[in-house]
Amino acid sequence: MLTQLTTVKARLNIAPADTTQDDLLTRAIAAVSARFDHECNRTFARTVHATQEFGATDTEIIAQCYPIETVTKFELKATEAEGWVEHTGI
Repeated sequence: MLTQLTTVKARLNIAPADTTQDDLLTRAIAAVSARFDHECNRTFARTVHATQEFGATDTEIIAQCYPIETVTKFELKATEAEGWVEHTGI
């Protein structure tokens, strides 16, 4: 999700102790976050261990999950028989 329930409640001036609308607000946050991701064709929520493949002819690489915190490895596949080969020092 792109925001937290406490942030939305503060913005709407709802007391933190008032839990009567928490389910509705949580579903609304999830729906708006999903719609935002869909419209932008990316995932903005923090994602762990995301993998993305790029075509050999791609001249621009657009990340599907943003922001990128770290890249742990880079692999290339020349043939199906050889499979994915990890490249270091890149």
